[in-house]
Amino acid sequence: LIRAISNPNEKVALIVEEINRGNAPAIFGDIFQLLDRDEETSISEYGIKNVSVIDFLNDYKFEVNNEIIKYRFDEIRIPGNMYIYATMNTSDQNVYTLDTAFTRRWEKEKIKNEVKKCTFGVLPVPGMNDYTWAEFVDSINKCIRDNIENLQVNEDKQIGAYFIKKSLLVSNNVEKFAYKVFDYLWSDVAKLDHGIFFN
Repeated sequence: LIRAISNPNEKVALIVEEINRGNAPAIFGDIFQLLDRDEETSISEYGIKNVSVIDFLNDYKFEVNNEIIKYRFDEIRIPGNMYIYATMNTSDQNVYTLDTAFTRRWEKEKIKNEVKKCTFGVLPVPGMNDYTWAEFVDSINKCIRDNIENLQVNEDKQIGAYFIKKSLLVSNNVEKFAYKVFDYLWSDVAKLDHGIFFN
């Protein structure tokens, strides 16, 4: 916020990685209100009276165009040059879900789980040299999608491209691979019907 106010002619971004690893609405608190933006100016539609932040900003000496300026704040708003980007991994089971009131305030873009674009997708699966990691993941994920009702799981149970590390594939350690991948399928994905994957 300070950087955005100090540099009104520059675009400033706050990046929140894996926003759903914590209870995002609670973490954002009253700042949550600021996510509604005016369509023309991109400034927060509604201001908030967060006393701690207001007191901090009123005491702060901003340097704008090499000039020290003290601003007077009665409320807080996100300026039009400040952007907030957040990532979340839907192929990962998260402790917290994001409620509708929170998620509707964001423009969302789904990035496909394209394991073929993974830098190590061409490496063979330990113990199954005829299958690459990309082929293996695509097959498992297709099976999950085709059996969502029988498994009684959500799409987010699919395996992500980076579910395992490149070093595990390179090591060709069958046992470690099995513990990592097959244990996940057995315990988490197919716990209601093991026969879908294991027979």
